[in-house]
Amino acid sequence: MKKVFLLSILSLLLAVSVYAASASSDQKPDRILNVNQPVTPITVEEPDQIITPMATSTLFHTPLATRPSDISEFYVRAGYGHIKIFIKNTGKSTMTVTMKHSSDKVYIEDSIPAGGTLDWKSYIDYPQGVRGGDYEISYRAGGNNLSAEAWGISAENTNEL
Repeated sequence: MKKVFLLSILSLLLAVSVYAASASSDQKPDRILNVNQPVTPITVEEPDQIITPMATSTLFHTPLATRPSDISEFYVRAGYGHIKIFIKNTGKSTMTVTMKHSSDKVYIEDSIPAGGTLDWKSYIDYPQGVRGGDYEISYRAGGNNLSAEAWGISAENTNEL
């Protein structure tokens, strides 16, 4: 009697384990991940904050006023060497702008007439982008007070500028 009971229990355990193994190997369509779908970035809004995927990075924003010269200092991260510099001269005199890397390489040396703008994109003169590292832009108004605003952004790709 003990042998029959023990044999019944073993048969039952074997049947349950075979069923469990076959049930776990079944793939249900709702559990299969489709890796061929395109990924779409989303914006998540939180109180007083918006989180977005990083395409560009703000380098600086400098209001220029009340002095005959000023500077903007910024850092370009490795891999973000495509930059855009935009300067709007709202003053009544010509403004001279020079941008150089900490290695003393000069990237911009230009004049912006009164009421004019400079819209400089690095990839036009430097298709591979600018060097990573520290930069300084100097602004001078020939002895007159500056009246301008300057912005800079960086990106991984030129189409993000």
